[in-house]
Amino acid sequence: MVSGIVGYGVYIPWCRIKVADIAKAWEVPFEFPIEKTVPFYDEDSITMAVEASLNAIRHAGVEPTKIDAIFFGTTTNPYLEKQGSSTLASMIGTRNDAMLADFANSARCSTVALSACLDALNSGRINYGLVVGADMLIGRPGEATDYLSSSGAGALVLGKEELIAEIEGSSSYATDFTDTWRSEDIRLPMTTHPRFSRDYGYTPHVTSAVKGLMEKIGKGPDDFKFAAFSQPDPGYVMHAIRGIGISPDKVAQGMVSQFIGNPGSASVLIALAAILDKAKSGERILMASYGEGVSDTFSILPLGKIEEKRQNVVEDYIERKKYVDYATYLRWNRLLERVR
Repeated sequence: MVSGIVGYGVYIPWCRIKVADIAKAWEVPFEFPIEKTVPFYDEDSITMAVEASLNAIRHAGVEPTKIDAIFFGTTTNPYLEKQGSSTLASMIGTRNDAMLADFANSARCSTVALSACLDALNSGRINYGLVVGADMLIGRPGEATDYLSSSGAGALVLGKEELIAEIEGSSSYATDFTDTWRSEDIRLPMTTHPRFSRDYGYTPHVTSAVKGLMEKIGKGPDDFKFAAFSQPDPGYVMHAIRGIGISPDKVAQGMVSQFIGNPGSASVLIALAAILDKAKSGERILMASYGEGVSDTFSILPLGKIEEKRQNVVEDYIERKKYVDYATYLRWNRLLERVR
C-alpha cells in the first residue's frame, strides 16, 4: 500500500508589510509590489504550527486521536530546550503515546520531518503522521534578509488510506556548504552575499537533487505539471529551473513569496499547498526544499480524492491581510523597544 498525503493546511499571519516601505526606511530605491507577513506580537513558530496543524487535520477528516506521530520542523523554536512537538500534541489533542520529534538547524527541516514520517509509515510503525514546518524569521535590519524574512506554517497529514496525493519517491543532495548560520549567542542569522548563496548554494544543490530524483524514478521535466520550491528569494527559483529544464509556468502556481516573503521551513510546504489547491488528479508535482547546502526533493502525484476535498486555503489566507508600518514591524519583532 502506497503512502501519501491525506490532508494539508497552512497558517499565514494576517499582518503584512510592503517591502517598498522597508526600502524607504533605509532610503533604498525599490518599487516592486512585493510584501511579506508580519507575526502579531503574541505569535511564534509554535502558535502558527498549531493553526496549520488543525487546518490540515480538519481537511484530512481524521480524528486527532488517530494521529500516531508528530514531526515538527522549525529553526525558530521559542525554547532552546523544550520540544515544540509536545506542545503541538497537547494543543491538537493526540494520544499520550504518540511519537514526537523535533527537527531544526536548517531551512529544510520540514522536509527532513517529511522523510522521517514517510519512513515511519512505510515501516508500519504508524498509520497516520502529522508533518509541520513553521518559522518566524527575522532579518537583520537594513540588510538583504530584512526584505523577505517572514513567518508562516504549513502542515501535512500523511497516511495510506483516503489519499489525495501519492508520494512516489524522494532524493537528496548535500555538501558542506554554509550560506546562513546562527550560533547560540547570535539572535539574528548571519548570511553570505545573496548572489553567492544563489550561484553556489541554492542553484547547484537544488538542481543536483532534482536530477537525482528524476533519474531515480525514471521521470523527466515534461512529466511534471507543477513544481514547488523553497523560496528564500523568487530569483533563486527562476535561476535554478533553467538548469533543470522546467518552464516558468510550472512554478507560477506555487510562487507565493511575492505575497508572503520567505517563511523558512514553511516556505516549500506553503508552495505545495498552493499547488494542491489547484492541481487535478494525475498532474504530477515536483517539490524541492533547500537549506544550508542540502536539498530534498519529492515526486507527488495527486489522486482522484483531491477533487472531492478541494479547498482554496492559501489564496484565502493571502487575501486576508492588514498592513503595518516598519516601526510596528520592528517593535513586534522586538528589534525596537520603547524607552519609558
